[in-house]
Amino acid sequence: MSKSLARYKNKEFVVIKHLSFEEQATIEVMFQVINDFDVQNLKFEIVRDIYQEMLDTLQSGKPSHILFRQLMELMSTFNAFLNHWNTSLKRTFGENSKNYNDFKKSTAEQYDNHFEYRFLYGLRNYIHHCGMPNIMVTSKLDENENQVHHFMVNKTELIEGMDWKKRILSDFASMNESFDIFPYFKVLIQCVTRIHTIAINNIDTVKLLICAQRMITYKKYLDDDNTQLVLFGYSTMGKEDAPKNLHWEQFKFDLAEYLIKQIKPTQG
Repeated sequence: MSKSLARYKNKEFVVIKHLSFEEQATIEVMFQVINDFDVQNLKFEIVRDIYQEMLDTLQSGKPSHILFRQLMELMSTFNAFLNHWNTSLKRTFGENSKNYNDFKKSTAEQYDNHFEYRFLYGLRNYIHHCGMPNIMVTSKLDENENQVHHFMVNKTELIEGMDWKKRILSDFASMNESFDIFPYFKVLIQCVTRIHTIAINNIDTVKLLICAQRMITYKKYLDDDNTQLVLFGYSTMGKEDAPKNLHWEQFKFDLAEYLIKQIKPTQG
């Protein structure tokens, strides 16, 4: 399909440049590289957003079933986040590559150094295979009139409900019969953020940054802030020479600028 650059504004496409085969191919590769990153980054943002939704639910006093649904979503998305990064880096660079092993080292460090991460990693398996454990949710005001939340769980119920790893069973030995897991979620987000940073810096950052810089050069085709620049194409012409089966994809300038500012290629 032959494609063009077009401005999209007020629900109308205006073609501004017909592309050569070479330039179209270059743009499509650029889109693919940046979109692949966007998909991986989105998984991290979803984990973070669900955690924020849990906090908002607690703050607003909504029914507990909403909170537990969000908890299940967080555990499921957390697992998908790890699995998808694992698969992406392994397939791209190989199981014996530094890129993949840096990621595996990062996940192992979070697991080894943070009981909260270890426990919630296990809790995800508990919820997936055994169901939601009994969680007593309470909220109260502290001396400064700030809400304080608690998610109390029972140790015996958890131990009897699933075969936990020996490392976590050893952790359980020194814990009270009832303990609060609410603070664990904040630590989980911190651990996931560190893992995500390591993963990002072990993709092909040079290629990603080159594509981001190349995308920014196309901003010159925008005429105002309300216009979108798109890669535009169609497969057939209809009556009165009107194109049919339209296809378009937006240039992600905001993401490209973020990449240029934030992503640093690995040295050496």
